[in-house]
Amino acid sequence: MMAYTGQLATGRHGVLYRFGRFELHAEEFRLQSEGLTIPLEPKALHLLLFLVTRPGRLVRKQEILNELWPDVAVTDNALTRCITLLRRALADSSRTPTFIETVPRVGYRFVAAVTAEAEPVQASPAAASVPAVVALPMGAPVSPKMRAGQEHADFPASVRGRALHSLSRFARIAGFSAAVIVCIVAPMEWRRHNAAFVASATRVPMIADDSPSAFRPGVTADSTLPAEAREEYQRGLYFYDRRNGAASAAAFQKVISLAPRYAPGYAGLALALATTNTIDHRLIVPEAESAAKKAISLDPNNGEAYLALGCIQTIFTWQWRDAETNLTHGLQLSPQNATGHIWYAVLLQSQGHQDDAITQAEQAVAIAPLSFYMVRMQASVLYFARHYDDALRILERAREMQPQHPNVVDNWISWADEQRGLYDDAVAHDLLSIQDETGPAQIAKLRSTYQRTGWHGYWQMRLELMASGSRQGCGLYSAGVAYLRVGDKNRAYTLLHSAAAQHCFWLGMVHVDPALDSLRQDPRFSEIERIVDGSETHMADARMGQPSQEERPKWAAPVRH
Repeated sequence: MMAYTGQLATGRHGVLYRFGRFELHAEEFRLQSEGLTIPLEPKALHLLLFLVTRPGRLVRKQEILNELWPDVAVTDNALTRCITLLRRALADSSRTPTFIETVPRVGYRFVAAVTAEAEPVQASPAAASVPAVVALPMGAPVSPKMRAGQEHADFPASVRGRALHSLSRFARIAGFSAAVIVCIVAPMEWRRHNAAFVASATRVPMIADDSPSAFRPGVTADSTLPAEAREEYQRGLYFYDRRNGAASAAAFQKVISLAPRYAPGYAGLALALATTNTIDHRLIVPEAESAAKKAISLDPNNGEAYLALGCIQTIFTWQWRDAETNLTHGLQLSPQNATGHIWYAVLLQSQGHQDDAITQAEQAVAIAPLSFYMVRMQASVLYFARHYDDALRILERAREMQPQHPNVVDNWISWADEQRGLYDDAVAHDLLSIQDETGPAQIAKLRSTYQRTGWHGYWQMRLELMASGSRQGCGLYSAGVAYLRVGDKNRAYTLLHSAAAQHCFWLGMVHVDPALDSLRQDPRFSEIERIVDGSETHMADARMGQPSQEERPKWAAPVRH
């Protein structure tokens, strides 16, 4: 072992770098601490290796950008995000750095002492790193003897490449190491219809399953439906799991037009509408409720229909007792419905039952481990339970699954960092979360404002930007929380009270939301709680029993004795 100065002849060996309690295995591209592997995105690991191999030297931003993104034009946000990930993994601080020092507006310096030693490179089994892939058009025969890389003339190369890349990534996340992925895709369409995860023919017989769905995993549309309706139903599930409410609703509406007596189509439409991105959700709630009730009238034993209604009652109408009844009954009928478990977790958490909520969220992810939305929602449950470190760990997994959607991951990371007092990191992730809706000039101005004036000044400027946006529904909530950050409780109360009156879904968490803590001692806060609680009594600490038949609403699930 020797102090590392930047050069090491390795021959047929890899290099092991040691700094502090960490070990960085260059050949294996792996960071460890005390024998445990620390998960990091490839770009962040690449950056760490780049800095570690230049100890004590100022590495300029442009030099790093050229190394990590040689053929892609990216902003400083991408680099800032990688630095944030590294500091979190190394438990480092930007203010008093142990490992990575920031040289403002110039670059970064790795300041810890680094030692390096050669280590033998051990060959890994050929099939253990990346799954083999077979591509087929819909309707082609599937055989366990198919070779990796096999193609079909009717399967467009541009479609094949993107589909196989996505499926290979899913397989790695799921831990399928020696697997063959068979991608069955309708010719000439960019659409993943089904996927069969097929074990290597030398290991076990072929196993086929449907594309994972959080709504009803492992179950496809009724085989008696017209082919077009089955296809639209699968599309509805696909888009729902990706929180594209508009596309999901359009697909389920098409199902209903083709099969007007098909209850799951209405249940799917109800949930899709509940996830539609609209300023004021009161505009879509009546249609969503109507669709759920129609599904129940068509099939009183359809679990998804009760879950859809319970979801709407939890998020938007705040009918807590009815929601409890419908969600629990829906889960009795459809116990493997991940969406049902996650919305039951939200209901439990809104009433302060944190441990039960965490358990339900874990069940949802166990049922649909490849669902980005289930994983992201598990992190939000942990955030509201104030388990911030656990929430951040799960959020990094969600980011790996959907790196192209920072607006629904980095916002949660920012909030968790804020609660931990890590304001540098909170600002970095807040900027990432708004980059799609805010121009580069404004992002640069916000970053500069934070560097000059700190957290308070940053949020004063963010409020100026918010003033040009919506002040309806949940836009009121966002502005209200921003005013709490700058210490203006009067404006915060006014906005949050209006948001509650408009049934902004964030206010459903009024009793547990950490962002509202600074307002809880204000006598006026109880008025916001009263709006959210409505005329119903808060659920008792002990789990509720079944209400009597007289107490049940028209559309609540029937009592089972």
